[in-house]
Amino acid sequence: MKYAHNIILPIILTIMVISGAVTFTVFFTPLYYFDVNALDIPGQSGYSTDLIYRNYNALINYMSIFNRGELSFPDLAMSATGKIHFEEVKNIFVIFQILLPSTAAVAIPWSIYIYRKKHSTIFFRIAGIITLALPVCLGIWSAVNFDSLFTSFHKVAFRNDYWLFYPEEDPIINILPEDYFMHAFILIAVIVIGMGILFLFLGRGKSKKSKRKSKKP
Repeated sequence: MKYAHNIILPIILTIMVISGAVTFTVFFTPLYYFDVNALDIPGQSGYSTDLIYRNYNALINYMSIFNRGELSFPDLAMSATGKIHFEEVKNIFVIFQILLPSTAAVAIPWSIYIYRKKHSTIFFRIAGIITLALPVCLGIWSAVNFDSLFTSFHKVAFRNDYWLFYPEEDPIINILPEDYFMHAFILIAVIVIGMGILFLFLGRGKSKKSKRKSKKP
C-alpha cells in the first residue's frame, strides 16, 4: 500500500501508547501507596499498612511477565475463583507487556524513516486524533458513571463473574477499593492524552514535499 504509513502506522503508534500507559500504570506503585493514605485503606480494611503493602506487592510482582510462579498472598486467603480471576487478569496484562516492545520496535524506526525519507508528518496527526479519541470517549463515560464503565469493562474482558469478589472469601478486595481503579484509569487517560497531544504537535507542520509543491507557480 502506497500510503500504508498513514493508515497502519498511526494504529501501531496508538497501540504502543495504550500498551505503554497500561503497563506503566499497573507497575507504578507510588499511585497505590498514595491511595493507601488518601483513601484511608488501613482504616477502611482494618489491616495494618505493612500488611497492605506486602500483599499488594505480591499481587503486582505476580502480574509481571517475568514472574513464572503462582500467586500467593503472604497474609490473606484466596478462593479458587479468585485465583482464576487473577490468572485471567495477568494474561491481559502480559498481552500489554508484549505489545509495548513489539509495537515500539516497529513504530519508532518506521516513524523515523517516514519523517526523514518521505518528509511526511501526516501520520503523526492521524495517530494523535486516534489516540485522543479513545480516552475522551471513555472519560465522558467515566465522568457520567464510572461504576457503569468499570462493570462493562469486566463483562467484556472476562467470560465469567469471578471478578465479583466476596471479602470473606477473598479479603484482598478489602485493600483494592474502586476509587483506586478510578485513579489508575485517570492516570492511563492522562498518559494517553499527553501522547496524543505530542503526536498532534509533531504532525502540526506541513510535509516538506507539500511545501515544495506550494511554492510552484
